[in-house]
Amino acid sequence: MPQSTFAISIPASLSRYPVLTQNLQCYSLTIASGASFNLGSYNVELSNNLVNNGSIIASTGNIILNGVSAQTINGSGSIANITINNTNGISISSGNNIQVLLAY
Repeated sequence: MPQSTFAISIPASLSRYPVLTQNLQCYSLTIASGASFNLGSYNVELSNNLVNNGSIIASTGNIILNGVSAQTINGSGSIANITINNTNGISISSGNNIQVLLAY
């Protein structure tokens, strides 16, 4: 499992895209246009920024923003099930479509 110092990048044009089988901690997450990332029922904890130009699929899993400094969500992709656990806040830019509910 990647540690919180790893930056994860999911490129486009893959024949298969990642599906989580356990919780994940990483520094940042970038999903290219046309790419997808299936959380299933697992969580991804990010200590830095999220760039989503593709699709994040989550049944009960969450993207958890828990950095110690302000974080940013960029990109044009849909994002579901976000938990904000950052007292310095987050900013959202580039026309993201955040669905479901923001829990903090």
